[in-house]
Amino acid sequence: MSHAISGAFTQHQRLIWGLCYRMLGTVADADEILQETFVRALENSPSEDRDLRPWLVRVAANLSRDRLRRRRRRPYAGQWLPSPIDTGPQEPFPWLRQVPVDLQLEQVQSASFAWLVAVEALTPNQRAVLVLREVMELSTAETASALGMTGSNVKVTLHRAKNALIGRDGHSLVATRETREEGALLIGRLGAALQAGDLDAVVALFTEDAWAVSDGGGVYHAAMNPVIGAVKVAKLYLGLMHKGPTSNVALRLINGQPAVVTWWDRRRDNFAPHAVISIRTREGRIDRIWSVLAPGKLSGL
Repeated sequence: MSHAISGAFTQHQRLIWGLCYRMLGTVADADEILQETFVRALENSPSEDRDLRPWLVRVAANLSRDRLRRRRRRPYAGQWLPSPIDTGPQEPFPWLRQVPVDLQLEQVQSASFAWLVAVEALTPNQRAVLVLREVMELSTAETASALGMTGSNVKVTLHRAKNALIGRDGHSLVATRETREEGALLIGRLGAALQAGDLDAVVALFTEDAWAVSDGGGVYHAAMNPVIGAVKVAKLYLGLMHKGPTSNVALRLINGQPAVVTWWDRRRDNFAPHAVISIRTREGRIDRIWSVLAPGKLSGL
């Protein structure tokens, strides 16, 4: 590996991985595209007397866009959710007040679970333009050059991407200290209500139009469609508490937001041995609860 390519890998690998993760939503895909980007740098030997970052961004963005297109052409068993990533200390929630304000995963604002779920509704072009313009903060001209588009097309595509996100439900997709604190409080209350088996208390924690989405990856049992409505969601999780094996629970920052990581010492048929449960809050209640059970998405958690 040339000195320039080696230095570029060390300097830019986190940035390029972050680009790939936001484009694809899975750790495995981001890892693969990161490696392929630097393999291409070695094979194509870009000029070593220039800044390699724009070249790396262009290659990674286009590889990611192509991978996203291919993934969407393949059938997926049930509901697709992103891979969770650990973005904080593995301790109970009292530490939340000590989490630095700048722990934003460049961070959290465009890597929150809510953001990653929302951008799945975009076309690959829309997602690429949104990531390059809004996350990577490239100019219109730089984005057009990277993606092989005209400047006017970039502007139109970005406008449509933003409208598509706003049109989903009007909810802010940005993770903040306030949403973290609210999420931590609600997760604590939800756990206590579930443990007590109090249906009314659990229902009261959800918005009337709350959704529960589970991703078993076709490996473990999970609802094939979203469960909608506070009562239905509450009964779902109370039922899982009653039927499932006794689990270990850790409270963590996942994608910048408080979440629950569970695992079981003894396996039981049809129950995933490991899960990550993330929530989204709205006006003091939970309006989305996402459960990732797919083993390929939980490596390292």
